[in-house]
Amino acid sequence: MTNLFTPYIAASDTSKARAVSDEASGVGEERRKLILQLLGAAPFGLTWKELSALTELHHGQVSGLLSVLHGAGNIIQLRTTRDKCHPYIHPRFTDHYTEKELVREPVKSRKTVELEFLRYLQEAVEDYLTDPTDDTFEMLSKAASVVRSWQK
Repeated sequence: MTNLFTPYIAASDTSKARAVSDEASGVGEERRKLILQLLGAAPFGLTWKELSALTELHHGQVSGLLSVLHGAGNIIQLRTTRDKCHPYIHPRFTDHYTEKELVREPVKSRKTVELEFLRYLQEAVEDYLTDPTDDTFEMLSKAASVVRSWQK
């Protein structure tokens, strides 16, 4: 079973292998704790570059950790930039910012949105085929309307 906290770029075998190895050895958990500890001491947040300098991890490692922590709601991205990078903050510092300054959920790529939709569509079809009720037909109809909207 894939660990949901395993950060990797799906197209990169080496990145995925490293991330899986890091999780199996406990290194991934240690790094996530370190990032949270560093952000917990930085009310103005830290960018990936700053975290990379502090941890001596390369861009892909820091970026993957930030993505996973942000996606899990453990950290928050700021809309502002510093040195062309978005800082991330620990949730304890959200009261220092307006809601408009915070990005609580990661932006989803078009590919991610499409994959989520395909999973929803698969579920809708399976539900309708196993239990053809009005509710399951409604799920399928909603999925079909999304497909039609993409074709416009």
